Amino acid sequence: MWNLRICFAIALLVAVASPQPGLVGLAGAREKPRCKGTKKWYEGKCRYQDEIARLKKKSEGAKRDRKHASTKNSRKRRRGKTGMVKLEGGSFSIGCAARMDEDCQMAEQPRHEVELDSFWLDKTEVTVGAYRRCVKAEKCTKPITPASQGDCNWTIDGRGDHPVNCVTWEQARTFCEWRGARLPTEAEWERAAAGGSERRYPWVGLSAHCIFAVMQHGGYGCSKERTWPTCGKPKGMTEDGLCDMAGNVSEWVVDWYDDNFYVNSSKLRPVNDTPSGYKTRRGGSWIDGGELLRVSSRQRSAPTARLTFVGFRCAASVKEHEK
Repeated sequence: MWNLRICFAIALLVAVASPQPGLVGLAGAREKPRCKGTKKWYEGKCRYQDEIARLKKKSEGAKRDRKHASTKNSRKRRRGKTGMVKLEGGSFSIGCAARMDEDCQMAEQPRHEVELDSFWLDKTEVTVGAYRRCVKAEKCTKPITPASQGDCNWTIDGRGDHPVNCVTWEQARTFCEWRGARLPTEAEWERAAAGGSERRYPWVGLSAHCIFAVMQHGGYGCSKERTWPTCGKPKGMTEDGLCDMAGNVSEWVVDWYDDNFYVNSSKLRPVNDTPSGYKTRRGGSWIDGGELLRVSSRQRSAPTARLTFVGFRCAASVKEHEK
């Protein structure tokens, strides 16, 4: 009899010293309190059914958000820079169509066909805030306000969402390269402004007005005497969703300027890389009237010029953008 008691005591000590999974589970079950009424134990607490349902729904929503964020970040990595619009390549006519535009200039003629690859273009002109990030990264130099210029957005508080102006062509090029992009060619710019069709302005219609663009109408900058925040004229957006392709600031492109370039340019991906002393800019600005806001209007400035009415936007080849 004593032998049996001794054996049982030893067995009990061994069980306590080395608890089995089943016993652990049993112990855990004993630690969980019994919930009163209709409450059930969920996530360490007695809860009503509707509270449990809300918590489960919240948990499922958090899982979806994490999955969505992961997918979004992955897509962003695949597509590269954000804030750009993809424009399909193909055959397009650029230059002034004299039959529909009495303001045609010789430098805008003849209207001719070009072939372009698909490319990406910034939806908006580069803002002061975006340019400031490049300066902070010590890759871009600050726009230096000339003594004669009083409206350089860089030096004025509250204009972070205005287009950066008073930048040279080289500063514009440097910013775009910092972003892994480039300045658009003149042909790409015109294709984007016209939406690939024959039109006088980026919007549908034959007239320019402050409804559509920040321009000289009732005073400079639609009477505000300055630029506007980018995308401030949504009715003037192109069919592709590009803002301010006319007005606000005129935009640097990569090409050197030549009055006769449209006479001599090639059909396939034309770009004027022959130095001439001037760089081309397109789109007109807040100090210009409607004749300079036309899609085909071509302007020029010295590449070292820092002007309150000149800014830029960046482009990217499809392969480069989607790395």
